[in-house]
Amino acid sequence: MEEDAVVATTSGEMEGQPLYLLVFLPKFTSTLSILGSSMIISQFSVSKTNRQNMQQRLVFAMSCVDLMVSIVWFSTNLFLPVYMDTNYPLKLGNSTTCTIQGFLVQTSIASPLYNFILSSYYLLVVKYQWSDMRLKKLEKCMHIVPISFGIITAVIVLCLDMYNPASWDCWIAPDININNEENFDSREGLARILQWTFFFGPLWISMIVSSLFMLSIYLHVRKIEKRTLKWLFPSAETMNNFRKTMGLRASTDAASNNKKNKKKTAPKKMIQTRAVAQQGRLYVISFLVCWLFPTISRLLELCGETIPIELIILSGTVIPCQGFFNAIVYFRMRYKKCRKNYPDKSSIWLVLRIVRLTLCPCCEVDRHNTHDGNDVEYDVRNEKITDPISNDDDNDEEKADSKVTYLEKTLTAVAETDSSMKASND
Repeated sequence: MEEDAVVATTSGEMEGQPLYLLVFLPKFTSTLSILGSSMIISQFSVSKTNRQNMQQRLVFAMSCVDLMVSIVWFSTNLFLPVYMDTNYPLKLGNSTTCTIQGFLVQTSIASPLYNFILSSYYLLVVKYQWSDMRLKKLEKCMHIVPISFGIITAVIVLCLDMYNPASWDCWIAPDININNEENFDSREGLARILQWTFFFGPLWISMIVSSLFMLSIYLHVRKIEKRTLKWLFPSAETMNNFRKTMGLRASTDAASNNKKNKKKTAPKKMIQTRAVAQQGRLYVISFLVCWLFPTISRLLELCGETIPIELIILSGTVIPCQGFFNAIVYFRMRYKKCRKNYPDKSSIWLVLRIVRLTLCPCCEVDRHNTHDGNDVEYDVRNEKITDPISNDDDNDEEKADSKVTYLEKTLTAVAETDSSMKASND
């Protein structure tokens, strides 16, 4: 599996080490991941609204891969061959089961690739405002690329007969039963090349590019928010200049009124895009957290350092959490809406209710609207947040006309306000 990739070259260091923690801790986190991935798959399957949404389809496909590999991680001791020369307990498998596990684990590289594609989707929707029709032209490729890469690379490794025990799991590794030292060294070199080419290379690229995409989205939303706020709420000096132009008395409350208006009006106009961007950012964060310890382990290995057994245990424990973390992000929106509907209920009650209604939707049909759309994000393309006079498609004259129109409306509003105040004083 992917954890064993971290320690594939440290089998000698692992000998004599008790590996009981690597038996039980990954089973716990794998169980959480199985539960989370199953909830996402169930919610997607029963909801027509979810099935019609492209982002939901990408998360569903990613969850299917996470569910498969989580089951494999949970059953690791059933796949490991009994002849494996380590202290890993409860080994019940043989060479065939070891090959099956290695094949399924290599196929799971599709999950990190789906994370990369999901971040690309958020970039196209939030920053570049791509339409559904334009996105659908790419959707087939978004599914074909990760699945094909996972299956093809798994088949290539199978043809090369490189699925063997790797410390405490089965993945890409040389056969430990090779007696010829020269042949073993050549197979070990081939294993390293395959590990980097078929797994760690694509994994690290996905992590880096996904992080850059989320940073780009964050900077874009922040930039547009500043422009919009500046446009909607002119400074006190600007407003007073307008008043002087109209022959009105300067106002000392302009700055304070603008601050109040920003708090009330700005979130209404920008909260949807901000929420969608945050959702995409959380998916990437969960992805990075799961691969933090394996990345540190691999960097230590590249520097020629010994990987501590504690870091290996952390890697094997955290990696299976991908499905669980994705479920937290996925049902976050539903939880917030349930919180509004049931303000007097505890958080535990709300979580248990979501779990029960998601995994058993037929038990309480009347109380669970499978088409409520509570899992679907806002369509920010219908609420574009752009600077009214900073549109690149407009020419200078149109920008000037737009600004003049806005100033005229502002001056008229100021004049009406002062007139009403004078009338009330009279």
